Amino acid sequence: MKVINYKKMKNIKNLWSIICRSSSIDRDTNIISLQDLIEEITITSDLNSKGITESNLLQIPLEIVTMWQRSGELDKDLSINIKIASVGPNGKENFIGPFKMNFEKDKPRLRIRVKTPGLVFNGLGQYKFKILIEDKGKYLGVEEIPLELKSSIKI
Repeated sequence: MKVINYKKMKNIKNLWSIICRSSSIDRDTNIISLQDLIEEITITSDLNSKGITESNLLQIPLEIVTMWQRSGELDKDLSINIKIASVGPNGKENFIGPFKMNFEKDKPRLRIRVKTPGLVFNGLGQYKFKILIEDKGKYLGVEEIPLELKSSIKI
């Protein structure tokens, strides 16, 4: 599937996206609380002694929380396919999804929470989570969230 880097869709806008350990939504007020925002992870154990090699899953639960806004026709429901690509320092992509992003009638904003059991290890360095939405059969990159993976032990 071809991915096009394209920041603006005609009627959908990504307001913000973040990586955290977890989130919760208050049932009464619909206010979201984000716990342990993550921009860097430092591994404190020896990956070699644990047998961790590339493409192993590092069991570090993560949650990607993203907020969207739509414009235009609010008088009907809108459903869009979305997926997330985890891109390691070696450029290899691992996809989460696809799944539906469903805007209800008369609702201009939507939050999405995607939970992952961990991170596919592709070496130490800069990772990116690319948020992609489908438009006319192609997935468009609308946001990238960086994540640095370091080690306190020399590998």
